[in-house]
This record gives sequence, C-alpha cells and structure tokens, in this order.
Amino acid sequence: NAVYDTTLKAPKCTGFINSRDSATLLIGRNGIGPEPNAPNTINSSCADGTSGTYHADESLDKLKVSTTDGSALASGKTAKIEATVWVWGATQDFLDIYYTNNANSPSWTFLTTLKASATGSQILSTTYTLPSGSLQAIRGNFRYLGTASSCSTGTYDDHDDLVFETGSIAVSPT
Repeated sequence: NAVYDTTLKAPKCTGFINSRDSATLLIGRNGIGPEPNAPNTINSSCADGTSGTYHADESLDKLKVSTTDGSALASGKTAKIEATVWVWGATQDFLDIYYTNNANSPSWTFLTTLKASATGSQILSTTYTLPSGSLQAIRGNFRYLGTASSCSTGTYDDHDDLVFETGSIAVSPT
C-alpha cells in the first residue's frame, strides 16, 4: 500500500488506517536485487552497501507498521514494526530500528537493535508508542557486524524508510 514519493524519495503511505507496509518497494538493495528507487531513504540520505549477491547476502526487503489493537495509526497508540530481512549470517546480522515524528525534517530516534536468529528470510519485530506528529517514518538499518547507527557504512548494509500518516486520538470530555 505504499507508493514511492518523489519528493521524500522513500515509500509513503497516506490515509488513516491500522496498518501500512512497503509492499515490494524495498526488496533487495542498491542494484543487488530488484529494489526500485534505491536507496529508499528520506531525501536519499543514506546509501546502501554495494557488495554481495541478491538473496545470498543481506537485504531489508519490507517494512510494516501497524497498531496492536487494530485501530487507526494515531499518536499515543502502540504500534508494531515488522521488518522482513534476508539474513546471510545469523550471528553477524543486526537490524537497528529508528523512528521520527516528522518525515519532512527527520531527527531519528533509536528504538532497538534486533538480532537475526537464522539464515534466509525472516521477520524481525518490535513495538513502540507512536509519538505526536502527522507524517511519521520508521527506518530499518540492516547491517553486517558494526555498531548501531541510523546510517551505517558497511558494504553489505541496507537502509530503508517507510513514511506514513497518523491521526490523533480523540479524547472524550468527562
């Protein structure tokens, strides 16, 4: 349900529903695999590594964000981030998750680092509380070794963003 946004230079979802994902826009990385519009980071701010082979080496293939209670994505709601990754080495590959409440001028906040548990395709996930902000984004930084970073420089690393709209939770008068 995301489409590539030519202004932000990343997949973007519009509308207020409970789940958003990048669909097939992120599969592969920077000429290694079919990833269109690489690097798929806001303002093309973080280049992917260029070493390796498609689905033999690391890639971040999909990002999804959804509420845990099935309601629309809104500030204050608990959201689940799911990242589909292609893992080369289960003990060497790590996914750093970041978020921003302003996709037009991102200041990335570190959420967590998730460790791959096997080689091949798998889904890594975590939850967080959606901050205030009407146009938010998440970033996955899938890296071979190294340390947590919103934009690592490894030659096998893949970085992708997903931009999405959020509403605000209506408060009932008491």
